[in-house]
Amino acid sequence: MLSVSLEAQIINTPERIIPDEINIEICATYFNTIKVPAINLYLLTPRYVSKWTSANFFTDICFLNNKILIEVLGYDQTDNSEFFDNSDLIDFGFLENTIKTLKILPNYFKNDSLKIEIKLNKEINDFILKKNELKYDLIPLKIKNVKVDTTAASIVLYPPNVYNLYIAGNTDPKKNYLEELKNFTKKKGMRIASSIYDQVPLGTDYSINIILEEKEYYELKERVVGHLSKDPKITVQVKEIMQFCKK
Repeated sequence: MLSVSLEAQIINTPERIIPDEINIEICATYFNTIKVPAINLYLLTPRYVSKWTSANFFTDICFLNNKILIEVLGYDQTDNSEFFDNSDLIDFGFLENTIKTLKILPNYFKNDSLKIEIKLNKEINDFILKKNELKYDLIPLKIKNVKVDTTAASIVLYPPNVYNLYIAGNTDPKKNYLEELKNFTKKKGMRIASSIYDQVPLGTDYSINIILEEKEYYELKERVVGHLSKDPKITVQVKEIMQFCKK
């Protein structure tokens, strides 16, 4: 009964709801075909909501003198349950669409930095976004009610000629294949991306980042480029590195 009453309060409230606090993170997205950094503003407050309750997040954003000014105006909610079967039970979860993504374009930066001011409930939160070659760091200067996701406070934007070489097939989940992949790239005459770009990671236990020009990539008739010599059942494949905001 508690969840029913809470849901009724949320859905039947006509006015816009201003959250007490929000979170911010840095991520990657695309402007046309160009990869750019972005900031995500989002709610992490769980609420009792119907599966068919949607929300709209409203902000006022402007750019002035090397500073992005953001005012959080709140969010409203729409009850869509009348369009669905009443057998859909109330689900404890997060409201969808309570996210605002702001793309950061190259001309926004001055001396490789960009100031960000976020106003929420009359409180001012200040941040600075620092650019260092491929790496972007979101640094809090004054925080009141906007929290930084510390796991997503920096990001490296991979250049378009960096691709991922990875293994697939009959692999051992406990084994590290990185050295074998390094030997594979050497035999194939491939360049490892971290030897060109210091800020691009070498890879993982199952993959390694390499340099390929777009023409080279699309000329590969098969995305499978070979096999590890010690196990023919393990294929080596190549893919583009797509970076998007996760939320």
